[in-house]
Parts: sequence; C-alpha cells; structure tokens
Amino acid sequence: MDYQQQYSAYQQAIETYLDGIFTAEGKPYGRLQESIRYSLLAGGKRIRPVLTLEFARLGGIDWHLALPYACALEDLVDEIIDRLEALGEALE
Repeated sequence: MDYQQQYSAYQQAIETYLDGIFTAEGKPYGRLQESIRYSLLAGGKRIRPVLTLEFARLGGIDWHLALPYACALEDLVDEIIDRLEALGEALE
C-alpha cells in the first residue's frame, strides 16, 4: 500500500472511531457530549493520530489495536488547544 492509501485508511478509521465515541442519544450528559463531538469532528489532517498508528505499525503492532490510543491523543490535544484559545480570548 502506498503512502496516500495508507494515510487515507488511517484517517477513515480515525473519523469512524471518533464518530462512534460521542453519541448523545439517551445519555445523561447528551448536550455536553454533543458539543465535544462537534468540536472533535470539525475535521483536520489528524496528523497526531495518524503518526501514532504508523509508529504502532512500524513497531510490529497491528495498528487497529492502537486506534483507541491515537484517538485519545487527538481528543486530548484538541481539548488543550480549545482551552488555550479560550484563555487567550479571556486575556485580551
């Protein structure tokens, strides 16, 4: 598989996984999860989780097993960036 095909496969797997995590239907914190989902699924290149999956593959691990960790990393970094932006706006 060439670079672009592998990158696309990783991106699709990441988007599908993230889409399945935050479903607000019938959950007590549905509105909160919906706002997290909106922010997280806003798109992007997803370079951090893609690199996580590729390093797992290069290390001899099935990259599918690293998918939850890659998505957790993306969620964490997305949250940090959102907080820093909010802090910057508050300081202006």
